[in-house]
Amino acid sequence: MRDALKGPGRERLAGATAGGAYEDRLWCNNKAHHSDSNGQWDIAYQCLSGRKRTVPWGFLIAPAIQATITGNVSEGGMLWWKNNVSMTKNAPHTQPASYTFHGNFNPVGKGDKIHCQDHMTFAMRVGGKPAHGSLTITCNATLMN
Repeated sequence: MRDALKGPGRERLAGATAGGAYEDRLWCNNKAHHSDSNGQWDIAYQCLSGRKRTVPWGFLIAPAIQATITGNVSEGGMLWWKNNVSMTKNAPHTQPASYTFHGNFNPVGKGDKIHCQDHMTFAMRVGGKPAHGSLTITCNATLMN
């Protein structure tokens, strides 16, 4: 059914924990969206004119976590692999907690398997006490056409 609709799908990866990693199957000009208590993840597959194709992504920290963060968030820069080959790391950012961290995987093409990982760190207050927080983002996607 998913193939007939040419829309995004996701499947839990083997060994994934409850609420764990999914593999997104992305078709041209479609996107996938995942949300949990840590934040909101969006990934798309854009097929532009000619053969140019890109995979833009974005992550927004959940409002409940944002409310505990006391300064800027440091994002290490998204690491990504295409077909198990390391690609150029996305630029790191230091931004307010309300910022939508984003980037783009490029170049990509039909059938490519994308894996990514990013790490964010920040100061926060928990129970009125200073603390250190971090989030790790991972993704797995297959570009279907």
